[in-house]
Amino acid sequence: MTRRIHHLLTLGALALATAPAQAQTPPRILALTEATPFLAQIEPTTCNMNVCTPPFSPAVAPYAGGTAHDPRDRMTWISDGVMLMKVNARGTCAPSCPPITAPGLVAGSVVTGLAFNEETQQLFISYSDNRIATFFAVGCTYTFLSQCTPSVPPNHAISALATDDATGEIYYASSAWFGASSVPFGQIYRAPQSSPCTPVCPAFPVDDCTGILMFEITGMSYDSCRRELAVTDGLSLVGVTNTFLCQPLILWCCAPLAVLGERITGLCQLPSTEVSGGNACVSGTAPPCPGQHVLGGDPTIGNLGFSLDLINAPSGLAVLFLGLGPCAGPGTNYGILCNNVLPPYFNSTLTSGPPCGATASIPFPLPNLTVLCGITLCSQYAGLVPPGVSGTFVTNHLSWTITSS
Repeated sequence: MTRRIHHLLTLGALALATAPAQAQTPPRILALTEATPFLAQIEPTTCNMNVCTPPFSPAVAPYAGGTAHDPRDRMTWISDGVMLMKVNARGTCAPSCPPITAPGLVAGSVVTGLAFNEETQQLFISYSDNRIATFFAVGCTYTFLSQCTPSVPPNHAISALATDDATGEIYYASSAWFGASSVPFGQIYRAPQSSPCTPVCPAFPVDDCTGILMFEITGMSYDSCRRELAVTDGLSLVGVTNTFLCQPLILWCCAPLAVLGERITGLCQLPSTEVSGGNACVSGTAPPCPGQHVLGGDPTIGNLGFSLDLINAPSGLAVLFLGLGPCAGPGTNYGILCNNVLPPYFNSTLTSGPPCGATASIPFPLPNLTVLCGITLCSQYAGLVPPGVSGTFVTNHLSWTITSS
């Protein structure tokens, strides 16, 4: 299967020119607000948003808080400045990790920014005393790795983080939160993730939607596939490019963008969301549960833990079908299945567990290569139920696109 998958991904770039338009939702920007708080999914091309309300407390200061999405478990870290919690941003913002005291706090400091690298599984946290700390984070647990304190202008505090995981770089922003400064405008710095306090080029400001330099930068996110940095001062949300030369060019703008009347305190990328379809079925001796095909993680470049999973299935032999492009019929029946399957390539595995509770998982690690960005695939499971081939099942199919976080 590994050889087939690698071959499939190599061909993916060639297939993009002829593949049908993708049906999945595009990547969105997650924005956390300071009061209620709200967590909004914002579509940057239209500025439309969907909002959920995590059971969390307001930001403890105007510069406090942050968000970071973890494609490994598809959950999103949020902070009010003192606490950390992980929630399901695609659903109702239900917690997946209960609130915990943020690591690394010292007297008088609060969390001001979060960012996550899914390939290295490193969580970056900035603090109001201008430290940037790095933690190894898996699920709800974390281990301290290192910290440093970069140089910023007088009365500035670091108040936003974003990572470009394709290049292994980190962006951080400082603003004059604590009084008058010789540099009154917000500044953005670009540095290696391995040495975040050593910028590789001079700091630069960014305009808001009216063409005025942002005074206070409260959140940032980076799309490694589009090479776009999203920046907010709490009200304006702008997308800029050319940041790899530290000379930003504005591509798009959403303003005023108060989310239900509240200022934004943190940003991060939400990868593209898959679309499920098809008529699941069973036949013969198979129990009345065709199973469900789900993604094990978000399909983002650098997510080496990504997998294609089967849950709540009959016990037996499961077969994963995979193909380039969005799922489209009519598919193939192979003469024995209870319904057609759409993708052409396949690999088999055994389910494990009781009838209607069996599972299977086939690893599909995604290397950190931007050439994979935008490739859309279709996947689906089918299976044979013993004894012999006396029963079959076919699951839903999924269309999904490789993006970044």
